[in-house]
Amino acid sequence: MEEALGGTVRQIITIQSGLPEDKAKAITKSIKEAKFKAQGQIQGEQVRVQSKSKDILQAVMTHLKAQDFGLDLQFENYR
Repeated sequence: MEEALGGTVRQIITIQSGLPEDKAKAITKSIKEAKFKAQGQIQGEQVRVQSKSKDILQAVMTHLKAQDFGLDLQFENYR
């Protein structure tokens, strides 16, 4: 942090958009190892998880939140 005008401070940060490829592979591997009836696939900078049941998708979300991938996960629903 550095001092700015008027007694305020300023900090420069970098923002990451999307998932790095190695993290996306780790997420899909974690889903496969947990043996959920769901399929995870990498689409660009996202991981898409598909299943027939909403309950399974919610279980996958809970499982992924419990893991430590070193980044914040966001979940979206396009239904």
